[in-house]
Amino acid sequence: NKIYDNAAIKQSIIEDIHGMIMRDEVDAGVWQALLKSKTIDEDGRILIHLKDYTTHVKQLKFPKQKTENRLIFLLNIISNHVDQTGLDPDLNPKIIIIDKNTGTDQSSSQWHEELHQFLQIKHGCKLSLVSLKAVFISNVSYLKLYQNLYGLSGTLGSRDEKQLLNELYNIDLIKIPTSKPKNFFEERPIISGYKEQWTNSIYDETKKKIIKDRSVLIICETVKHVDYISKCLVKRAMEDLQNDPSNIIYDSLKKPYVYKREHEEFTFGQGNELLNCGTVIIATNLAGRGTDIKLEQKLVEAGGLHVIVTFLPNNCRIEEQAYGSAA
Repeated sequence: NKIYDNAAIKQSIIEDIHGMIMRDEVDAGVWQALLKSKTIDEDGRILIHLKDYTTHVKQLKFPKQKTENRLIFLLNIISNHVDQTGLDPDLNPKIIIIDKNTGTDQSSSQWHEELHQFLQIKHGCKLSLVSLKAVFISNVSYLKLYQNLYGLSGTLGSRDEKQLLNELYNIDLIKIPTSKPKNFFEERPIISGYKEQWTNSIYDETKKKIIKDRSVLIICETVKHVDYISKCLVKRAMEDLQNDPSNIIYDSLKKPYVYKREHEEFTFGQGNELLNCGTVIIATNLAGRGTDIKLEQKLVEAGGLHVIVTFLPNNCRIEEQAYGSAA
């Protein structure tokens, strides 16, 4: 007798790494439909990766609603509950910290005092061990270990920051001018006293710019705010569209481009695709951090990209990063 079932172990490992549907998880008819539509391969490995499989499954036209709902749930769970940063192949759901300042996933970090483990229990995740740092060294002490220091920064450079860097590391600072002059105009800030006024101001300002054939980048503090603002904008646009069905600007407002997580593809990032007129982008600070958005000539002539920062950042560096997205 075999002590170990090597085939089962291999299958389990592949399932954890790639995400698979097992034959015994679905009916024979569903399995064949998934194969025919090339949703999975012969081994059950998922070939089509989507954020939400609802539309895809509905196109397969299963006779029973129950079968359809179960398959949507199964595919969404397998594909979307994993760490997408590329640092961890484990398919178990995780609690991942998102940095407010940068919008990046801090997949290797934990909240202290067992808060992380509490949230894992609350959301039904696998418990991880409490992370304890036996040896700790500050960035300042670490950098002082080097005999020679050299660094570049696109946003450090205020008088206080220069003075602090000089005191800490006894270094010279040189300002290198940008290859092109800054080309943006900062409008008067709008301060909102309550949430409804806040979302109305964002919608009204976005609408004004879209009417003028400009595009708008709305930067939010958190993923939750991205979802909330996008829902509010779509709702307002749909209401206005009913009152004025001939106005085409509501098409842009009711279909914003949403960018929330680091693993998601940002079409306009790093100049991969030119941004055209009338586009609304709602994102975390990921879209404002080190992102070079290239504009179509028509959009440049219309006034360029309008950036709305929907929160008051902790420091001016975040604002500078946002304003530098295209100007």
